[in-house]
Amino acid sequence: MANFEKAFKKILFFEGGYSNNKYDSGGETKYGITLKTARSNKYIGEMKDFPLDLAKKIYKKDYWDTIKGDNIDSQKIAETIFNVGINIGVKRASLIIQKVLNALNNRGRYWKELKVDGTFGNISVKTLNKAIKKKYYIEENINFLFIIKVGNRYYDIVLKKENQEIFLNGWIKRLKNFV
Repeated sequence: MANFEKAFKKILFFEGGYSNNKYDSGGETKYGITLKTARSNKYIGEMKDFPLDLAKKIYKKDYWDTIKGDNIDSQKIAETIFNVGINIGVKRASLIIQKVLNALNNRGRYWKELKVDGTFGNISVKTLNKAIKKKYYIEENINFLFIIKVGNRYYDIVLKKENQEIFLNGWIKRLKNFV
């Protein structure tokens, strides 16, 4: 089973401290938590003063628990989904991993086709865990294809919004750390 503490330590490396980049659609952030998310979790202070312990609680509740990270049999894949969920949203990350699982299921021979709904529920987790146990490097292929699809999303964002180009190298570097 995957471990939140390990995943959280890895995320902190990428999310760092305080940021307020005018091109970042998330706006003002600290430890990767946006002002909007902080406020929805009843934080009323300045984002520069946002506490790490609250960031950790939010990451656990809103991201890790939403993808059922504790139930995923691969630390690597759990960390990758967690990372992407933080960066582009849990629903989008869930949609992508569901599509990846469907693409790798050998037309339903390995596991039942998933409903692609962006909710990473018990059926999605069970399917992922079944896939992780398959032979032929399926675990590595799931993670790698997931990263490729997320990279494609970043590429599409940059094509649509030129001002997002400043983030592309960082997004790619971040993804490479989960391969």
